[in-house]
Amino acid sequence: MLKTKAGETLYGLLWIFILVVSVIDTHMAMVQGPTMVETELNPIFRKLVLLRDGKMDFAVPMKLFGTSLAMGFLCWYRGRKYDMFICCSVAFGQLLVLFTYCPVWILR
Repeated sequence: MLKTKAGETLYGLLWIFILVVSVIDTHMAMVQGPTMVETELNPIFRKLVLLRDGKMDFAVPMKLFGTSLAMGFLCWYRGRKYDMFICCSVAFGQLLVLFTYCPVWILR
């Protein structure tokens, strides 16, 4: 549970970090387009792209829906037991997503 001002601040910063990485991930998915099918690690996202023959017009809205659902859950769950653990776990997952793009950024 968040009982201190520092805890509330950290939760908010982690929430923003999760959102920013999701935006970067969505942007990179749109930039890479059809070639994303070969490199995408998420099997659900890969399947959504393949359903539309490499077009992102269905996969991106579904990604937006999933992100909105996760962010809404984190807002709703704030202040409950294990809220910081859950938020840190999601933020760590997003950090790993961000690291998958590091080689792309270095090569540019």
